[in-house]
Amino acid sequence: RDMVKALLLEHPGLNRNQYRLNSIANWIVAMDQCLKSEAPQPHLFKEFFKFTADALAKGTKKKHTPPAHPFFDLCTRMLECHRQLIDAYDQKLVYLKHSLFEYAREQASRRKQQSNTQTFDDLLVNLNNALMSASGPSLVESIRQRYQAALIDEFQIKRISIL
Repeated sequence: RDMVKALLLEHPGLNRNQYRLNSIANWIVAMDQCLKSEAPQPHLFKEFFKFTADALAKGTKKKHTPPAHPFFDLCTRMLECHRQLIDAYDQKLVYLKHSLFEYAREQASRRKQQSNTQTFDDLLVNLNNALMSASGPSLVESIRQRYQAALIDEFQIKRISIL
């Protein structure tokens, strides 16, 4: 810890616009809290990347070598693993949302059937499904024989254009 802190505070090649002396002290405190946590947290503190070898290389003045320490390499690896973890969380979240929507759709359909309820949209969807089924052509003919005209507004026409 002390060696890393000294490197960040005293290295002559670091660009002090990116590695301000008063900011480094706060970053060290944040790193202490991050590493002392009993339970790993899914989020790293905002300036964690400042401890990576890549960020240090970018924050080093021309014609200088960046500060080097195994800790910086470990931070680079940890940041890579963190990004992979966040990607996995994001993928899992998409899966969970998809599953939730499927469940809600199935439950709504089941509960409407149980209560013998249909919405206006259900009527249109059911008619469209019937028209697109194998018996659709005979249903179209039956409707044409029974009714002389069908009034359909422009929003419904996409669903039941066969009529």
